[in-house]
Amino acid sequence: MKVTLSYKKIPEEARRVITGTGRSGTQYTTILLKYAGVPTAHEWIYSGVMRDWDDYAGLQVDVTMYAGFKLPLPYPTALQVRDPLKVISSWAATGVLSTIRGPEYNIHTGEIRKGKRQYAALAKQVGEHLGIEAPLWGEQYTFDDLLPGVTEFYIRWNKMCEEHCDLVLRAEDLPSRDLADFIGIPFNKLRAVHQDARREKAAKATPRKEQRQATIEDIPESLRPELIELADHYGYPYTERYAHERPRTRNR
Repeated sequence: MKVTLSYKKIPEEARRVITGTGRSGTQYTTILLKYAGVPTAHEWIYSGVMRDWDDYAGLQVDVTMYAGFKLPLPYPTALQVRDPLKVISSWAATGVLSTIRGPEYNIHTGEIRKGKRQYAALAKQVGEHLGIEAPLWGEQYTFDDLLPGVTEFYIRWNKMCEEHCDLVLRAEDLPSRDLADFIGIPFNKLRAVHQDARREKAAKATPRKEQRQATIEDIPESLRPELIELADHYGYPYTERYAHERPRTRNR
């Protein structure tokens, strides 16, 4: 389901936006809210193709990364985050931030997947808003080649968004009272359906081979302190978790 509308017009003051980077759990959040009876869309109003919300008067919530490039918004907005290293690893492995000139090539699995042209549009917006130049995609780029740009994007994009968001939601905490209060529904409605939502999300997940997971040692030393600080800020205790990690020397 791409978009679920109410038969009744949703008051403008009830509209909500949840933004988060790809791989931050926004698809699960969308499914969870739909199961709770909230008219919700995933990348519908704010997407590669902007739509007028008034044309979808039965929609209450749009869950989308692209809203982050349009902040501040006229509607209450939440930023959803997930463990930084998990997000960064997924982006570096699948080339989400690459400028695509053909089929998508998965570095880790060697698989070619057609389409995904929206990644090129995303890379363009990242360049325009954050000044991060995405490389042209090809087999010559490795996980380690893409890791610095992806890490910088994660840090700068989330900081940019948080300045204009009303609260931060952690994917690992959902369903949460904070999400329920933000949407304006009883927490019990979310708690009652979260298992069904997780089952649907698991059923929709694309089967993937195991991907490489970046460690804190893989993160460039110039970005590592800032990433650790941001992770701590979001409640991921990186300072404590990696207190005894020593920088690893690698030949480049």
